[in-house]
Amino acid sequence: MGLVVYIMGILFGCLQGLKEGILYHLKDPDKSVNFNEHLVFTAERLVVFTIMYLLVGPVVTIASLLAFPFMHDGAYYATRNYLNPNIYENGWLDQSTTSTAWTTKVFTPWTRTLLQVISLLIILFYTIYQNS
Repeated sequence: MGLVVYIMGILFGCLQGLKEGILYHLKDPDKSVNFNEHLVFTAERLVVFTIMYLLVGPVVTIASLLAFPFMHDGAYYATRNYLNPNIYENGWLDQSTTSTAWTTKVFTPWTRTLLQVISLLIILFYTIYQNS
């Protein structure tokens, strides 16, 4: 069950990035209210990862949390580039210079990739251990 939940976490990250990529593509800065939508995004993630923790415990949840920036940010940048080829030309491995999210400064493409590799190693060893 842990591997299935991990894969669901991966898909959740991709869908969050896709959703936010579309949202920010359509967002009109001239009509925006002064509201930090990142609070809603954080609440969504908190609910999902709490449920994940309750279902499978800390190991799979930590692995999923480590994978989230790679999947989410990659899907976000790829979506934005697909919708407007003049931005985020590096696609999945691009980096924003205008984001207001504090995590953007921390999760560079290199950091996101490293966390993804660590995540995959954790889930690999977890799966091997569970099946032995």
